Amino acid sequence: MKKTFSPNILHAVLLYILVVLAIGALLYLLVVSLRLVPPKSVTMAAGSPGSAYYEIALVYKRILAEDGITLNIVETAGSVENRDLLDDPDSEVSIALIQGGIRSGNPNLNALAAVFPEPLLVFARSNKVSTGNPHTWAGDRLGLGAEGSGTRAVVEQLADLTTAPVLKSTTGTGLSSTQAAEALLASELDLAFFVAPLDAPYLQALFDNPEIKLISLANAQALASQLQEARWVELYSGAIRYEPAYPKENIPLVTLVTKLVAKDNLHPALVNRLVHAMVRVHGQRGPLVMGHSFPNTELLDMEADLYAAKLLREGFSSLESFLPFWIVAQINRFAILLLPVIFLLLPLFKLLPALLAWRMQSKVYRYYERLHEIDLMLSGKLGAMPDAEERLRLKEELDRIEAGLREESLPLKYRERAYIVTEHVGFIRRKL
Repeated sequence: MKKTFSPNILHAVLLYILVVLAIGALLYLLVVSLRLVPPKSVTMAAGSPGSAYYEIALVYKRILAEDGITLNIVETAGSVENRDLLDDPDSEVSIALIQGGIRSGNPNLNALAAVFPEPLLVFARSNKVSTGNPHTWAGDRLGLGAEGSGTRAVVEQLADLTTAPVLKSTTGTGLSSTQAAEALLASELDLAFFVAPLDAPYLQALFDNPEIKLISLANAQALASQLQEARWVELYSGAIRYEPAYPKENIPLVTLVTKLVAKDNLHPALVNRLVHAMVRVHGQRGPLVMGHSFPNTELLDMEADLYAAKLLREGFSSLESFLPFWIVAQINRFAILLLPVIFLLLPLFKLLPALLAWRMQSKVYRYYERLHEIDLMLSGKLGAMPDAEERLRLKEELDRIEAGLREESLPLKYRERAYIVTEHVGFIRRKL
């Protein structure tokens, strides 16, 4: 005998399939709209190949690759160009290293952390420059930082503060930091400015060359107090090299702090991994003592990313030991969003018991208005006493009130009040 499916079974199967598809579509929309799954790549503006920023970007790239994230590095002239790329809405750049004092008016940018100090270093050939006063320097063989670099931005501020004509020259602005270091070593420059971490690759040969000296700008402390986001920090004797000691004596340096800046729509999972990378790369104590360990949010000159600040303040979640990092990042993301809501709702939570009590009592006490009116009628205070027909109607109404009290859905705590009202109904019935 041939088997057939009943229409009811077919309808049930179709309904089940539709429900599954609807749930799947809803989950997909949630995943897409809430960006639950992190992107597999992120683009970073660094510096020119060989520069400190570019080398740091390469280290970030290797660390992020451990979690399957590709870091695309964009070559730039330095901090100013990095900022401009972040400001550009059509740029694919999402993160960039930016020197302290290089500001942006873009409200959609946040700093993930201050990552390392960058002193303003002035190297000169010993037989050409004898003082740290720029008014005594000749102007045709100076490296003043490439256009678009953070070094050039600081030199332009120094030119205004010191009024030294030599710093307003443009003859030494076409060289990158690496090229300027090479030109100084080759005697093609007499002096060059660098804003760079002390472990920048191109600086090491300058430290080792006896014909090149690191000089301190005259009145460095006064300059640091006037430069944007600058600090006066002393580089101690022997901090770069212990034997033979370099520098030979303490040198006061104008020092800025570099930060890793990101667009505020950067996926929280990427923020999580970048903070991991920053801790690994910049967590060691360096030769410049700033009073704060790195990375940190205390030395920032702009708004900090909330999630990055939380990770640096509280550490990483223990959930990361058995859950994928991107799931933990989402949990933390929603926790950050929900905390203000919870604080706003706390007063409401305190009011809930009182609201519940009022609601339960109102279910009972709403009958009293009519009971009181019937009582006044039976006392003759509302006019003539009710006749037999009116009394019969009032008796039926009292029965309905009593039945309503009996059927009210009340917790045991409030059922007692219903019985009290029922007794009062009985009192009015006896009076009737």
